Amino acid sequence: MQEMCLVKKEASMDSIKEKNKMNILDKIDKVIEKKQCTGEQQCSHKIDEGQDLSKVYMENYNKTQKLLKLIQNKLKKHKKDFMNSDKKDWGYAGDMGHYVELLEDVVDFG
Repeated sequence: MQEMCLVKKEASMDSIKEKNKMNILDKIDKVIEKKQCTGEQQCSHKIDEGQDLSKVYMENYNKTQKLLKLIQNKLKKHKKDFMNSDKKDWGYAGDMGHYVELLEDVVDFG
């Protein structure tokens, strides 16, 4: 009986992870759509050869620092929400697993 419960939990976690991935992918697609350039626009993710390298680097560095702070705040809120829950929703664990995967990709990139 215990094996069956573990299998159900694993299957449940897999479906939660898959659902979270789909939600994240949908969000990423929406962000990419917003950032697509027509060539007539100046886009923040494209670098114009005439731009000052130090300025572009520092702007991106500062944006990265702000994003890291935002991630910390979101993690604190997520933990608070979990601690205030009945601790029966495996979605919280799935979320954290997905965050780990995304952050490992960032760390591996650098």
